[in-house]
Amino acid sequence: SWKFHPRIKEKNKIFVGRNDLIKEFEERIDSIDENIPVCIVASGLNRIGRKSYLKYSLHKTSIIADSYEPPVINLDRHESLEDFIIKIYDLGFSNNIDLDNLLSKDIDEKTKTAGKLIEDIHEAKEIIFIHDDGCIVAPDGILANWFKAIL
Repeated sequence: SWKFHPRIKEKNKIFVGRNDLIKEFEERIDSIDENIPVCIVASGLNRIGRKSYLKYSLHKTSIIADSYEPPVINLDRHESLEDFIIKIYDLGFSNNIDLDNLLSKDIDEKTKTAGKLIEDIHEAKEIIFIHDDGCIVAPDGILANWFKAIL
């Protein structure tokens, strides 16, 4: 659609401000002293441009193309590791993952399953956005133990 409607492309690519955050992001991604991050958390109020900031920063560091639209999963405080697994699996990047009796499996099995799903996304060279409302990051800013184990 950008080819036929260049004004849509211009509108989608507009991003202004947050220069200090973008610089910090670039420095962290390009740092030879540290590993490339496997997870980036952007927190703040709703509708302030967190996704736009991340997309712009990922594009500016050549991690994604400017036309790339990452898949998004939504999680809220009433959901759990099992919901995370099902939503990640539903993105379609994995084959042959056994989700039968998921609720009866122990936490270690579930985190291994989730880790495998994340590895499949990584192997496909994809990036996903997770819109989290209390499932992964608690209101006090603490990450869920199962998410730490997956990472």
